[in-house]
Formats: sequence, structure tokens, C-alpha cells
Amino acid sequence: MQDKMYLLSIAELLGGTEGEIIMAQAMDKVDEDRRIKAERIKRQSAKAACVGAGLLLQVAVRDMLEQICKKKPMIEGRKASPDLHSDLPQYSVQELLEQIESPILLEYTYGQNGKPYFKEYPFHFNLSHSGEFVVCVVSEREVGVDIQEHRNGNVERIANRYFTAEERKTLEECEPAGQRQMFFDLWATKEAYGKYTGEGIVESLEKKIPASKVELQIIHSIPGYSLAVCKGKDGTLEEMRKL
Repeated sequence: MQDKMYLLSIAELLGGTEGEIIMAQAMDKVDEDRRIKAERIKRQSAKAACVGAGLLLQVAVRDMLEQICKKKPMIEGRKASPDLHSDLPQYSVQELLEQIESPILLEYTYGQNGKPYFKEYPFHFNLSHSGEFVVCVVSEREVGVDIQEHRNGNVERIANRYFTAEERKTLEECEPAGQRQMFFDLWATKEAYGKYTGEGIVESLEKKIPASKVELQIIHSIPGYSLAVCKGKDGTLEEMRKL
């Protein structure tokens, strides 16, 4: 089964009255748990990210089930590459609304630290959002994904507080013009690793990511953003959590 990544711009859900109309349409296309969660969110940007994630999950589950059944993908001509690399396809909300006729029933279970899993489907997923984008990855293996908008801030101060000595050295050796990109690349990999293990960013901040045990990919196809994916390679996830 091929791993897949899906990227959605939620800009259409943030545009005043028209955005509210599209939001109402989108709420009818996500699973019930996601809809209930979104209804409780007051901040529009957070609600849009929640609903956008729900739309991507609908696409991802349909696509993976059709792949298992050896059928064509749900959205033809929009496959992610096998290694989830730079030709990452980007969708609009309207495009997904046109593709999803009715939502698939999705039930979730949760790991010790709250990492969600599908209750009935034999594959893993992970979600992330930042700025105007939501990203979803589905895989046969445990997976973590993170997207980071390149926001303003004192990256040197943050790096000195949270990065390992090796990571700080990498950042210091980077050309000044590329330091902000490098900072967010490093931060995204930390987040993706923490989401892969299920321990979260707090536990992974000061840890050295065991490169021999995981596969890390950094994708630069979205201007102004860093995107990282982390999957297991050798050893079990339980071994990762002991590191």
C-alpha cells in the first residue's frame, strides 16, 4: 500500500460571508466526530483547520480503501509521489466538496498521549495545520507530519532554548539568508518526530532524533512553509520511545 500525502488550502473557509457558506457545506461532508469538534471551536481559523482536516480524511480514507481494492484513486491525476516528495498535490476546499458525495463514517481510538488512530481501518494517519494549509498523511506504518509557516520571531533565542547543540551548530553554519528556512525545517522535523512517537513536541524538543531508526523527509514545495514527515524504519516504536 502506497503512502500518500494530501495538502489543502483553507483560504476559502476564511473569506467572510462566502466563507461561512462554504464552511456550512464543508461541515456536512466530514465525519460526525469532526463536525462536533468543529462546532465547539470559536476562532474561525481554528475551525477552518479542523473542518479542512476532516475533508482530507474523507479523501484519504476513500483513496486508501480503493487502493487496497486495487481500484483507481478517488481524485484522478492527483497522486502524491511514492516518496511523498516535492510534487505534493494541493487541493482547494471547493474541489474536495465536489468530490465527496457523502461522508464516510469514521471512528477513532487514541494512544496513551492522545494520538488518534482509525478504529476500524488498517492504516495510520497524521494531521497538521499552519497558516492557510492543512496536511494529511496516511501510511501502513506509524507516521508523524508537521507543517510550519515561516512566522516572524527571534529564531536564535528559540533555538538556544530548545535545540540540541548539534541542531544549533547546523543553524549557525547556515548562510544568513537561509537561516529562517533552516530553523523552521528543524522545528518541523522535531514536531513530526514527536507526533510519530505520540509523545508530542514537549518530549521531543531536547532529544536527538535517531536518524538510523526513522525516515525523515523535508518538503519545500510550499513557499513560506516547512513541511516534514517522519516514519519508522528499523526497530519498533516502543524502542523509539525509550530513546
